[in-house]
Amino acid sequence: MGGLSKAQFRQFKALLQLTDEAIEIADRYGIQESLLRSVLHLAPEDQVEVMRQIVQFGLTRNQIRALIEGSQEEGKEQDGTLMSRQVTQFARLMNPKHLPDAYHLALALIDQEKDKTIARARVQMLRKMLDEAESYLSQ
Repeated sequence: MGGLSKAQFRQFKALLQLTDEAIEIADRYGIQESLLRSVLHLAPEDQVEVMRQIVQFGLTRNQIRALIEGSQEEGKEQDGTLMSRQVTQFARLMNPKHLPDAYHLALALIDQEKDKTIARARVQMLRKMLDEAESYLSQ
């Protein structure tokens, strides 16, 4: 196979599962293959979002893994009511009298994530979710 082992060939072939937009971003910015493999198992829209964050923040493989694992843990439902309780709590926190100031929110994110880049990526993900919520409110 032209100097490739079967395992290497399977790894390259798996990269074809990336969305066209994710592949285009990877090609345009020369993103390493190891970083691309980190996003393979994500949903198509998440692949593109993570690829954009890789480019914007210069994320490393460990930072990508932490970002993805954190997102997956947040989305897990233990039972049918856990997610709705979290959503309700989040909506209550959005009340203007409960909102923290931006500086202290940034400090808390850095403390939680231990990495400014991942903290910024979390803010970006939250912004995206809020934009989507706003679009549902506009319908």
